[in-house]
Amino acid sequence: MSEENKRLAPETLQQGLADVHLSEVRSLLSLQKRVEELVEPLVREQDSADLDEASIEIRQQYRRELRQKLKLMPPKEVAYILESLDPNERLVVWDEVKEGADPILAILSDDVLEELIDDSHYRNEKTTITAFELRDGRLSQIAVSGPEDLQNVKPIWVDLIAPTKKIRTWIGKRFDVDLPDPGSLTDLEASARFYVDDEGHTHLHSDFL
Repeated sequence: MSEENKRLAPETLQQGLADVHLSEVRSLLSLQKRVEELVEPLVREQDSADLDEASIEIRQQYRRELRQKLKLMPPKEVAYILESLDPNERLVVWDEVKEGADPILAILSDDVLEELIDDSHYRNEKTTITAFELRDGRLSQIAVSGPEDLQNVKPIWVDLIAPTKKIRTWIGKRFDVDLPDPGSLTDLEASARFYVDDEGHTHLHSDFL
């Protein structure tokens, strides 16, 4: 086996496992949907509390199984599954993983990220912008909810947690910088702190500046 094939083998295996898990998740979602389609008309026709409770229990069983599968997957794999599902299925999976989902948010594509955290509660809880300004020799922390909050502020740095494309755009315009999609940087080796491109530009990769 060539050196290149040896390097690609783990990546191929990981992608294969991700595809298998995606298929399993889709099967669970399909079964849950099928149960709802079969049982709900019966519940309406018979007006049976027992049948309704049985339907709820079956759905909860599928959700528990889905939750357990997702817990065993690394963030990169969950992000891949979220990006591969259709919008309705995506929301079901998102509901199971959104607590503590910061590592997943960091590698999601912009479109999916915007869609998932459009919920105002999650946006308020997880998407945060904090500016730090030096005032009278002391560091002052400023919560930022929009461009207007930075009008009269001269921060020495700004923290962004799970920023959407819109947020990165107006922050970038405010400080004249280009903020890339974090998901596009996930293939960069952790040891590669910086590199110089063909045009002589230096690119720095860090979780904290």
